[in-house]
Amino acid sequence: MGIEEIDARTAPDDGLARFHALELACHDELATEAGRKAVILLTDAEDTGSQMSEQDAIEAAQRADAVIHVLLITDYSAAEGYGPGVASKMAGDTGGRVINVHNEKTLKKAFDEISQELRSQYVLRYYPSNAKRDGTCRKIKVEVPRRDAKVLARKGYYAPVR
Repeated sequence: MGIEEIDARTAPDDGLARFHALELACHDELATEAGRKAVILLTDAEDTGSQMSEQDAIEAAQRADAVIHVLLITDYSAAEGYGPGVASKMAGDTGGRVINVHNEKTLKKAFDEISQELRSQYVLRYYPSNAKRDGTCRKIKVEVPRRDAKVLARKGYYAPVR
């Protein structure tokens, strides 16, 4: 798995452009990569400069078959459109998770946890009853009978286009 670094600190108007950077990384860099793909986003989940929306970034990750793990570096309550709520949606919709980091020790622990999870995943195959190749979003839900099992799964996928 290759590592690409996208710097989202500034947009043309000097605003923060996290959603745009995420969409570019998924669309331009990861879409053609084979195998498992994960984005580790170290952020406060604030975006004041993107012309892309949060949903655009999530859709790009889903279309690239990439999981977003957010290392959240803030403790403030979610303001409208920012913070922990946005981080949770991005991670949850793609099968990733949010880990709060406060210092170098918790950052190292977060990377270790994600690294371990990426090495110990199972891949499930799903054959939909709807065989249309129309590019629409299809919702899925993964459940397991074991109470002690931890399931991280995307909430849907995009059907292939002809």
